Amino acid sequence: MIASFNIANVKTSNLFREARMAMLTHQAIHHIDLADQAAEKVEQAAAVLVEATHRPDRPQS
Repeated sequence: MIASFNIANVKTSNLFREARMAMLTHQAIHHIDLADQAAEKVEQAAAVLVEATHRPDRPQS
């Protein structure tokens, strides 16, 4: 006969905490990568905007 499985003991185990921390770390790194990619796109768009609005015949202040 199989003993009953107590989920409360699993959630307090070191293995569960380590697995949860690894998953959260992976998610955080993934979201940081997504934010970095978005920031690069914004920087590229800003550079395009500056180039498009640059008027060489007008003195810069």
